[in-house]
Amino acid sequence: MAQRRSKSLLKGTLIYAIGNLGTKIITFLIVPLYTYYISPDDLGDYDLLVTTVALFTPIITLRISDAAYRWMLNGIKDKVDCISATYRVLIISSAAASFIILLVNQFVPIAYYGYFILLLVCGRWLESLQTLVRGLKKQSLFAASGIIYTVILVSLNIIKIIFLKEGIEALFQSTVISQMITIAVLLLCSRELRTGFHIIPDSRRLTVEFLKYSAPLVPSGLSWWIMSASDRYVIRAALGSSANGIFAISSKFPAVVSMVFTIINFAWTDLALSDLKDNKETSDYSSELFSNIYRIAISFTWILIPATNIVFSFVISATYQESAQYIGFLYLGAVFQGFTSFISAGLLKNAHTKRIARSSMIGAAVNLVVDLVAIQLIGLHAASLSTFLGFFVMWLLRMRDLNQVTPIRINWKEAIATLILSVLMIGATMNAGVAVNICLFIPAVVVFCVINRRIILSMYKAVMKK
Repeated sequence: MAQRRSKSLLKGTLIYAIGNLGTKIITFLIVPLYTYYISPDDLGDYDLLVTTVALFTPIITLRISDAAYRWMLNGIKDKVDCISATYRVLIISSAAASFIILLVNQFVPIAYYGYFILLLVCGRWLESLQTLVRGLKKQSLFAASGIIYTVILVSLNIIKIIFLKEGIEALFQSTVISQMITIAVLLLCSRELRTGFHIIPDSRRLTVEFLKYSAPLVPSGLSWWIMSASDRYVIRAALGSSANGIFAISSKFPAVVSMVFTIINFAWTDLALSDLKDNKETSDYSSELFSNIYRIAISFTWILIPATNIVFSFVISATYQESAQYIGFLYLGAVFQGFTSFISAGLLKNAHTKRIARSSMIGAAVNLVVDLVAIQLIGLHAASLSTFLGFFVMWLLRMRDLNQVTPIRINWKEAIATLILSVLMIGATMNAGVAVNICLFIPAVVVFCVINRRIILSMYKAVMKK
């Protein structure tokens, strides 16, 4: 049973990786493009608008697609009915949000308000359609949509920023066009998604049923926004747009780590909702899997931190070199964000959305308090430290909640020791030169391979066998 689950998890992870990891890396590789062609002030403004869009995401969607996804995987309702119920909420909320933004703009001018509306509506529809595609178990289509989106986005960015020199407007236009085309592709390739627009008479009752499940996830989504994005507002108010642009570049690198976890957690959530039961066998399997993921992720930060500092020295514009100082704790924040999402699958399976909301709000409060208290004392370091502490607290709370349902055992002595080593690595590399980072990078690789040798060997044998 465990072997079958592992194969299913690996297969799902590989499919999601094709559509997400490669595309995220490509997007990541054009970060130097931004540093040479867009000023910190402009990049800070763009990042702030995108951050504001993220704030409205759970409000616009009401996380309805998460409910539909769970119902579809469990086979409780007809899948087209679930899609129709999702569309009902998205159509009403998108229209209401657009009207409110246009109305507010009449009294309080909103910079780039047209792009704001387009990014908000198109992005949320794309996100929801991709979730529904996962519920239809069309992982290949999901992966393809990620590839299509990134290829178009990167191509347009290169053309518009380098050759046409359109600056910040190119970032908005490229994103919106990419989203629209990807939405069209998803609708063309999935009959169920198209059929869902024929609103069924019973969809109103089903919509209410979904909202009872997803409504507690809205404050959770807002809390995730506070954890991941509110730093930008605090930075803008306390330190200015230029500092916000510096921090925006810092966050690009940990975003790759977040995407790796997103891929794993997509496959893990698919497995957890459709296959796992609340029993000792599941507890044992989940404990072993999480322990391996924890060990690999934490020890890999020992490699990433000095490696990123080395990369910054050669490929990032001198204007943005300062960004390297803040990446260490952002890496740890991304890792614990991934751990939190992994734990959440068990809570979602048992419909404990209120517990998810509670832990999210507490973690967000920690993040915001640290930001406000420390931003004037330690500058941008406060933003990266608060992100890590917020996700760390959220993970601890969700571990406690999940252990009341399906216990996950963890070696706490090992977990704490490896975490302390990560913090020491951050301190050692901060403001260090290339030579020091190289000296830390090489032993970090060796230690990573040694403590994860059993997993690395197993993966090697599996690959060679295939």
